[in-house]
Amino acid sequence: NGIPRADPYIFIVPTGSTIGAATWNKIYIDVSPVFNSGVTQRDIYIEGNLPSGVERGTVLFDNIKLVRILS
Repeated sequence: NGIPRADPYIFIVPTGSTIGAATWNKIYIDVSPVFNSGVTQRDIYIEGNLPSGVERGTVLFDNIKLVRILS
């Protein structure tokens, strides 16, 4: 109907950290249900939220890929 909407697809719990270094984890997310839903136009967004009472935070991303496999 032409009205934009945001549908959260997955929630990721933050990892802990050691003194002076972040704990890195890999995550693979299958977004094919989102792309095979019949919607003709879509945007993917990444959002971070701070817990209540927290004023600052850091989010680090490395090597984000979106792969489309045609069959």
